[in-house]
Amino acid sequence: MRFFDQVSYDEALATITGSFPVPVRTETVTVSEAVGRVTAEPVLAVFDMPGEDRCLVDGCAVLSAETVGARAGLPKVVSSAVPVESGDPLPEGCDSVVMLEDLEKIGDRFATTRVSLPGQHVRRRGAEIRKERELLPSDHLVQPDEVGALIVSGVERVRVRSLRVGLIPVGRGLVPPGTRPGPGEAVESNTSRAAAFLNRRGIGCIVLPVVGGGVRTIGDALAKAVQEADLVLVFGGVSKGSSDGVAGAVRVLGEVLFHGVAMQPGRPTLLGRVGKVPVVGLPGYPFAAGVVLRELVAPLLASWDFFPATNHPVVPVELARPVVSEVGVDEFVPLTVGYIGDRWIAYPRARNPASYLADIGPLAFLHVPSGTEGFEAGTVREARLTASERVARRTLFVFGATGTTLEGLTEAARVAGMRVEPVGGRDALVFRALETCRSHIAALEKPGGGTRLLTTARILDDPRIRAVTVMADAVGCPIEVLGQD
Repeated sequence: MRFFDQVSYDEALATITGSFPVPVRTETVTVSEAVGRVTAEPVLAVFDMPGEDRCLVDGCAVLSAETVGARAGLPKVVSSAVPVESGDPLPEGCDSVVMLEDLEKIGDRFATTRVSLPGQHVRRRGAEIRKERELLPSDHLVQPDEVGALIVSGVERVRVRSLRVGLIPVGRGLVPPGTRPGPGEAVESNTSRAAAFLNRRGIGCIVLPVVGGGVRTIGDALAKAVQEADLVLVFGGVSKGSSDGVAGAVRVLGEVLFHGVAMQPGRPTLLGRVGKVPVVGLPGYPFAAGVVLRELVAPLLASWDFFPATNHPVVPVELARPVVSEVGVDEFVPLTVGYIGDRWIAYPRARNPASYLADIGPLAFLHVPSGTEGFEAGTVREARLTASERVARRTLFVFGATGTTLEGLTEAARVAGMRVEPVGGRDALVFRALETCRSHIAALEKPGGGTRLLTTARILDDPRIRAVTVMADAVGCPIEVLGQD
């Protein structure tokens, strides 16, 4: 359904990131929990480090004045000498340390052949960190490498910026997770997904019960949520229909900033404001809701300094097949990616915003800008991975026929640490896919039945693929290597 007042994706992004002040909520967490969070106040050292004068070398702690006159060939007995090891506290009455190689034992006493100066080989109390020294400033994103310094300085808890997000599921026939849906019902999964998405950023959630699509019921839930939350996400109820009441509820309580974005999926997305609280209406379809979370809600959270614990990289991918897109719409295309030779190869996946399984398997998303009709096969574009590079490199592309033969290959790949991803394709293109290194393995139907599994010597340069061929041979589905003498 067309949204006559829709805004462009760039306008939506600018509006959502530029219309709301940073919430001032804070909380105190342990040092390890503070990683990836932003400090709400300076973090100060609780005590000096080291907490006392310490010896830097093995040897004897001494009173330096007693070493005056010592020299090679004329050792001087030091009555104050106390044997110490590196890291020991400096004994009382001593002010320096003589190294082990500069000491001699005369009877039961120690003598030195070198004059020791006050403070020599001694690390003074507070030499590195003084009590109440600022370790981290306010508005600082805490890094994993900083945990050790905080701990040794006596810091146990850190006050960080905090956020609470209200989650409201809207729709008829939605049942809770763990419930087997009946006719006309579906399991409500959007709030669980959103909670996982938010928790990775250290954000707390308030999950409200499922409400129907009417303006009054949505309004009641929304009024409750804005009293407790800094941001409210409403899932469903945003399509332009008589039973979709999120826009009406927002207008009663506040204002709608936009309703409809020229993006796919996610076209019916709404942004409103109730008091100072932003309200984002997301599509009810889980796949579409996930795209809006990533492409609009995440930038809002980042503008408030709430970042994911792990940021997956952007990598250049070569498109194995063309991508066609609607001009005037920013499209976010799911990709299955794999690494072949020295480059990333990407196969576009079906773009069905209503699919419940569309999120299983995509390892990257390609942004097709609104002024672009798409990209031809062979085009290299940047795409953001949805998993680590290590996980994405486990993809094993199989081009061509699929059937029972792939069951053995799938098991062989699993043992070798790979994951089979059939990408279809006509038999006539099998050899071309291998020649251009757009698939690791090709499956070709035999005239009399059965399937030939093929790869090339060039692709076998990858030790992971060699391991798959060894395991495949062991389970009875050998892979023929083309171009091998």
